[in-house]
Amino acid sequence: MKKILAALVGITVIAALIWYADAQRGAAPASAGDQTPNPYQLEAQDVVLQQMDSNGQVQYEVEAEQIALLPDNGGVMASSLTLYHDPPGTKPGSPQRWTGTAREARLPNDGRIVNLSGAVRARGLPAGARNPILLATEELRFNMDTQEVFADGEVEYTRGSSYFRGRGLKADIETGKVTLELGLDGKISL
Repeated sequence: MKKILAALVGITVIAALIWYADAQRGAAPASAGDQTPNPYQLEAQDVVLQQMDSNGQVQYEVEAEQIALLPDNGGVMASSLTLYHDPPGTKPGSPQRWTGTAREARLPNDGRIVNLSGAVRARGLPAGARNPILLATEELRFNMDTQEVFADGEVEYTRGSSYFRGRGLKADIETGKVTLELGLDGKISL
């Protein structure tokens, strides 16, 4: 069902772009004073975007209020989004699925490192674990190649009854190994 929905959304976006481009060819040119430069090559509202890996498998999926293609291979900017990522070797939608929400995300063309910012919340269940990891921060980097999550700023980490607040998070989403700086106490590995 998701594949059909994604295909329909993709076809709708492409049809709208073709219609828009065709309509613009026949439109009267605006005066130089009337034009506001658009910083995007493409912009879409209420969309689902899927990034595929080199094997054609879905690397991650993003549902967003707005997605904009940045010029000069700058990648994609998404607003008010939810990101879904199924670690390699897991079934789509399994309990090991990682879900992140944020106000904005920068999604590179190569799909490697996703940058989430603004009220970031992430949740995932490492393989073999009973309790999910919950992260809350303002910025989070998700490396799809290494399956690692990084945050330089302040992070709240919750897992079961354990709660820590620190900086400098590094988490392996497949194994659940987490390193967090706790101020004067140094680093803790969880």
